[in-house]
Amino acid sequence: MKIPNLHILIPAVSTLLLPAFISCSGECSVTGIASMPSGVAGAFIGKADRSIIIAGGSDFPDKKPWEGGEKVYYDRIYELTSSDGKWACSLSDTRLPSAIGGGCTASDGTTLYCFGGSDGQSLNRTVYTIGYAADSLQVDSISVLPDSFIPAAAVFIRSEEACYIHGTENGGNSLYRYSVPSGNWTRLAGCPDRPISEGSPLVCQYNGKDEALYLIGGRGTDSSGLYLSSAVWEYVPANGKWEKKCDMTIEGRTATLMYSSAVPSGSGHIIVAGGDDGIEFSRRVKLDEMIKSTPESPLRDSLKTALAEANINHAGFCDRIFSYNTITGKWAELGLSAIPLPVVTTAVLEDNAIIIPSGEIHPGVRGRDILMVSIPESICN
Repeated sequence: MKIPNLHILIPAVSTLLLPAFISCSGECSVTGIASMPSGVAGAFIGKADRSIIIAGGSDFPDKKPWEGGEKVYYDRIYELTSSDGKWACSLSDTRLPSAIGGGCTASDGTTLYCFGGSDGQSLNRTVYTIGYAADSLQVDSISVLPDSFIPAAAVFIRSEEACYIHGTENGGNSLYRYSVPSGNWTRLAGCPDRPISEGSPLVCQYNGKDEALYLIGGRGTDSSGLYLSSAVWEYVPANGKWEKKCDMTIEGRTATLMYSSAVPSGSGHIIVAGGDDGIEFSRRVKLDEMIKSTPESPLRDSLKTALAEANINHAGFCDRIFSYNTITGKWAELGLSAIPLPVVTTAVLEDNAIIIPSGEIHPGVRGRDILMVSIPESICN
């Protein structure tokens, strides 16, 4: 039996595809600086003194998901270091207490604070730190997550010596503040949007008046099913209020984006590199739902074939680099990467560049490359 036209079967997503790239400003450049022995996605990533740490994460080392492959989680920790301008990635003797992937990280520059994640069976509720004691990398448990809270994104605010962690709790968005000196947790107002449970970076930047947090894009599910976000939400710790600033808009068109790499730059910019617009993801989710609800039949076989082909023929994720101005609320394009930009990873700000380690480059496929994205001087100031 021939499968019906999927574009008819599967409803269109309400937001638009990212528009075709017209020209490259040349303001950014992307280069590969090192590679890992094997790639991972969803690792704890951040700066710890002289190294960038890549801890845990997951992969499909044998078969891909559509082939029945099993996701494997890791406890390995890698150290990315630079000497005389040359980068190298090495496996540390230190390991996480257990295999964890899919968590989120906040870093103060010397210590990583690691929240959430899973071993594939259960949520990790222990909060870990990763940092150096003398010359040895050390992992310590410092706290546990609040009951029912599932972390999705985190950021460290130096002026407060505190981590802010966005996530979900009891079906809605939730925001917590974790004080590093005291170890106390404070529940704050959650983002007043539909649940954003995955793929939304949380970035701290000055908005012209106050230090603020920015939640960009992402995805979630509610009673109506999968939800893709195009929104930029701002939270100001000084007044405890959330405000929707805008939708991500490129060339006048609204676009969804999730799992992008984002860092603050200068006094009022956020650099957003890559991401997934979610359009093909939505189609694959719909196909999977149709397979599960269809009894064994030639139609079900055709749907499974279509899902496998959608994964195998996936063209890769967004290869553009953007900037968001937190003062003007405007988006701008900075360039187009000739190297595939990964998703499900965490970017690290290093001088006037962004380091993006490993991550997912196609559905179920991890990239080994560690990339460096230059930041235009006009945005660094």
